[in-house]
Amino acid sequence: MSNRIGRLRGCVCIIPECGKPAKKMAFCENHYMYYYRRGRIKSRKHGMYGSIEYTVWLGLKIRCFFKRSASYKRYGGAGIIMDIEWYCSFKRFFEDMGKRPGLNYQLDRINPKGNYIKENCRWLLTSLNRNRRYETDPF
Repeated sequence: MSNRIGRLRGCVCIIPECGKPAKKMAFCENHYMYYYRRGRIKSRKHGMYGSIEYTVWLGLKIRCFFKRSASYKRYGGAGIIMDIEWYCSFKRFFEDMGKRPGLNYQLDRINPKGNYIKENCRWLLTSLNRNRRYETDPF
């Protein structure tokens, strides 16, 4: 199974009442343009819109797949992508990663060169994650 988004089949727009095929960032063409113009989309499918976990998930998608993102070069541009099931569903991401343990935790990739997949991600204290970043990040 490939993790490349361009080869997706069966993903639909993340807006619950839409149902159209997902084209970009898990949105149909119309909702993507709405997101692009306003910078956000309101989806209440899972009841967690605006939660920190939802914000982290959306941030992953943006830095891995949205070429206009300031972080794209270091993530998506460097070949780092997220799990296909996470990409299609925040609910799946939340089932795998769970609730953030506390305010001072960030999502961390165990192998900094690996993809955002369940086996390579964990919640890590911000202070520890910051130390790891300086050890592994040449930027």
